[in-house]
Amino acid sequence: MADPKGFMTTPRETPTRRPVDVRIQDWREVYEPQSLEHLQKQAGRCMDCGIPFCHNGCPLGNLIPEWNDLIYRGDMSEAIDRLHATNNFPEFTGRLCPAPCETACVVGINRDAVTIKQVELRTIEEAFGAGNVKPLSPDRLTGKTVAILGCGTIGLLTLYAAKYFNAKTIVMTDLVEKKRNLAKQIGADLVFDAASKTLPSDIRQAVGQSIDVVYDCVAIQQTVSQAISLADKAGTVMIVGVPSKEVTVPLPIIQDHQIRIQGSATYLPADYHDSIKIISQPSFKAKEIVTAIFPKDQAQQAFNTAIAGEQIKVLIRFS
Repeated sequence: MADPKGFMTTPRETPTRRPVDVRIQDWREVYEPQSLEHLQKQAGRCMDCGIPFCHNGCPLGNLIPEWNDLIYRGDMSEAIDRLHATNNFPEFTGRLCPAPCETACVVGINRDAVTIKQVELRTIEEAFGAGNVKPLSPDRLTGKTVAILGCGTIGLLTLYAAKYFNAKTIVMTDLVEKKRNLAKQIGADLVFDAASKTLPSDIRQAVGQSIDVVYDCVAIQQTVSQAISLADKAGTVMIVGVPSKEVTVPLPIIQDHQIRIQGSATYLPADYHDSIKIISQPSFKAKEIVTAIFPKDQAQQAFNTAIAGEQIKVLIRFS
């Protein structure tokens, strides 16, 4: 337990909000910085309950009494380890979560609840500041066979990521020959016309096997069906593209082949670190992806060009 009498001797204190007329002038935090000493006193209000209802109140089951105690004692390194044991993104939840843990806090029965959300946010911020947040790299790279459906911006960036993580063979498909040629130029091992009625069998024949991981960067009915047909038994289909409407999936094939379908729209801290590493590689050439640039007075033409689908990334210059 942090401070046995903390919840009786220390009142709840949250950081001061910056004046509205000041904070609307910038994009900084809403709250003024709170000293570490004040934070530790707030963490000391935690009673380390025998049955910590804050665990149940927290959707992630965060080990709240444990890192409250560690923050109170000044052990910031161990505190972030206990926080990361259940929460991969406290820098987001510490800002955005409505804090049902505080509603569940036992102290809140007859006093003000512990400032759990603030302690959580400050724990990760201190860890970032001290350089204690590091990506957890895998023990080994498996060198899987990868298929990427779509050679647009999303598909080409997925290609860069697949190369960075040492995919053994990368196959890409698209309806537009220009895009397929660019994918080949950037590093795809094989490219195929997505309009082919025998696409799955063509790819299997060329690669000599089914595909370990299929990335659907288009997310329409045709590509979803192709992805599932391409996936090896116990393989994975990643939906990376943004679907514009619902699609149907062949459940008998998914069940029989034990295929896993996974979405991709959540970005964890490690994802940002990996992304920075990828675009920092000498092989990453953003100019190859930007295939059309328009001045701002030709904005409508730029949108029309993007909608036509022949270009990869269309930019509008404002200066």
